[in-house]
Amino acid sequence: MLAVGATDGLLALAALERIGDGWVHVVDPSVPALEDLERRAAEIGASGIAYLVGGLCVLPLPDAAVDAVLTRPPANVEDRDEAARELYRVLRPGGRLSLVDATDHDSDELTRALQNAGFADVQLERERGVAFVRARRP
Repeated sequence: MLAVGATDGLLALAALERIGDGWVHVVDPSVPALEDLERRAAEIGASGIAYLVGGLCVLPLPDAAVDAVLTRPPANVEDRDEAARELYRVLRPGGRLSLVDATDHDSDELTRALQNAGFADVQLERERGVAFVRARRP
């Protein structure tokens, strides 16, 4: 599993708990944020987390490296098309993508970018100002 953004680390820790014995790759451009997540994970005895410096448009993973992506799209991503292509690249065929956009500011554009990158079954659901985007790599 890939969690992009370690600012609060909750996504990565929740993902790790959900998948059990697998690995969660956490990618964030901020070394201090990754170090804070590593400290928090150690406090609760979590293992199986790989801490990687990078960003949504340049993920430090090989092609088809993960089965799932769980993330919140950062507001500062200028090129959603590039980010969508990068997410597609690191997902294995059949892999799933789940994004939660609490601001729901560019969800339609994000959905279009995912479709253009090759994702299938792209779904956008809105509830109380929050957008949930799900997709699958064919």
